[in-house]
Amino acid sequence: MRRLFQFRYLFTIATLVIAILFTLYSKDTVNTKNNLSNLQIKDYIPKNNLLKVFNGGFENLGSISIVKNADVDEYVIYNINSATGGISVYRVTDDFIKLIYFKGEVEVFDKNYSSKDNNKDTIVLKSPIKKGTSWKDINNTQYEITGVNKKINTPSGDYNTLELTLEKKGYEIKKYYAKGLGVVKTVTKDLEFEDLQIVESLIKVENINPDIQLNNAEKIKDLLNKYLNDNR
Repeated sequence: MRRLFQFRYLFTIATLVIAILFTLYSKDTVNTKNNLSNLQIKDYIPKNNLLKVFNGGFENLGSISIVKNADVDEYVIYNINSATGGISVYRVTDDFIKLIYFKGEVEVFDKNYSSKDNNKDTIVLKSPIKKGTSWKDINNTQYEITGVNKKINTPSGDYNTLELTLEKKGYEIKKYYAKGLGVVKTVTKDLEFEDLQIVESLIKVENINPDIQLNNAEKIKDLLNKYLNDNR
């Protein structure tokens, strides 16, 4: 009789423990799913007046990206490396981020690119933000969200990112987006020669003066010397 009582007591305790653990696990799972389902396109827009420094890239010399808002629903990225510069203008909605203007081989930058005529119509990120979302652009480049909440390492720190994979003309490109920063790492792989790849990782990020001058060649040279030459 005593043994039967002990068995029932232990069985009751074990059942309670299992029930508590199951409840906690269920809440954890629901919270995780809710967090992922609440991801929004605008989470991955880089903040205004942000300077990002990358290693790798052209001849492994690194590059600088400067983010400035052109309008409420647009932002501009000025890309600078030791060879040349480029300008990209993006439009943002609740459903996508779209590249609407691009110009390469720029030595100095105009003050306002939001007034330029659009010359691109390429969706670079699309909702819903979940693994498996895919689309193609007019050049038949395949885009797919291949990971969410994916942890990556960069010299500037560790980030939980969205992984976007592109396939175009024999290349696979993986871009990693972090909240509030945009792209923090890019890996470009030659699909024919898999050992050949280019990695660009964020090594520094900081806020900049909104009045920074980019329409002066000497000012741009100073930026290159300050942020790239010092990090070689």
